[in-house]
Amino acid sequence: MHGVGTLPPLRIGIGWISGEELVGGSYRYDAERGCGVVLVDWNAKAQEFGFLHEIGHFFDHQALGEPGTYASPAHSLLDGWRAAVEASTTVIMLRQLYGAAQESARVGGPLADVHVANAETRGYLLKPAELFARSYSHYVAIRTKRKKLLRHLDYWREGPELMFWDDQEFTPIADQLRGPGE
Repeated sequence: MHGVGTLPPLRIGIGWISGEELVGGSYRYDAERGCGVVLVDWNAKAQEFGFLHEIGHFFDHQALGEPGTYASPAHSLLDGWRAAVEASTTVIMLRQLYGAAQESARVGGPLADVHVANAETRGYLLKPAELFARSYSHYVAIRTKRKKLLRHLDYWREGPELMFWDDQEFTPIADQLRGPGE
């Protein structure tokens, strides 16, 4: 993944983004300046992990496929990744929750303790760009084995929101994110 060639510059900043707990950062492309812009919320609970998530958006938007277009929704380079993500229990469960009519969905069985705030959030979490950014940050955390990143990953996995994969179900996804020679 990291041998993708020349990328546009990336500006990085730390600031206040919103009062929402799930918003830890943002990515956008500044066409006027010809650079990506990542902003990490100074108040985020897992800033480093959030930063990796936003870098995932940058790679998806600028490094994979056609620069300036997110590759995660349809580019053939990510066909295997999309298949692995869609086959994961986490995404299957999230899709079940997305189909739930309740404003605050709770489903029985393996989803009994899972809660995703509302239909809009559930739809957002299922967007290919969001799935890619989450899988990228997850991959970097487990690949580098950095304790702080792994603690951040555990923070998100242990919460009531269904956002990240357990180690076993993430293996096929990680396999699709590995670069040549890794």
